[in-house]
Amino acid sequence: DSRTDMYNLDAIEAPEAWSVGLRGAGIIVAVLDTGVDINHIDLDDNIWVNDGETPNNGIDDDGNGFVDDINGYDFVNEDATVEDNDGHGTHVAGTISAENNGIGVIGAAFDAKIMPVKCLPGANQDGSYVDLVQGIYYAVDNGAEVINMSLGGGHNPPSILRTAITYANYNGVI
Repeated sequence: DSRTDMYNLDAIEAPEAWSVGLRGAGIIVAVLDTGVDINHIDLDDNIWVNDGETPNNGIDDDGNGFVDDINGYDFVNEDATVEDNDGHGTHVAGTISAENNGIGVIGAAFDAKIMPVKCLPGANQDGSYVDLVQGIYYAVDNGAEVINMSLGGGHNPPSILRTAITYANYNGVI
């Protein structure tokens, strides 16, 4: 990457953090958004894997209430297909954890794992507070240490959202 390609990373002093070993290793970041392209060349090695699940067997192997959630969950369509139909969630995931692979861009925490949690149908479409709240609980209960929600909402969120955020905070999730 040329230095001009890293303007935003330089602005947050990411290279300085990397130089002292702060690269996101061991951190799981849940991206609650429009899904994530888990096969993207800059993300595929940094996608969270639920080791308690067996792929595509139609069974909730880990007993967390979600069938075949190998790489996250889609609360919009109520299945384990977390693919991004919009591109926004993939963009956000890349900003966080695009691999340091010499291809494309690099994420601020390029060794962190991304847990895709699809809560929005598309960036320009209305989502559901219920889907968002379910996504927060899912992320916390499945090991996320950070939750990213790049979205907007009303000025007075419903109590279920405030309760979910309190739950995340209580469990040490940022």
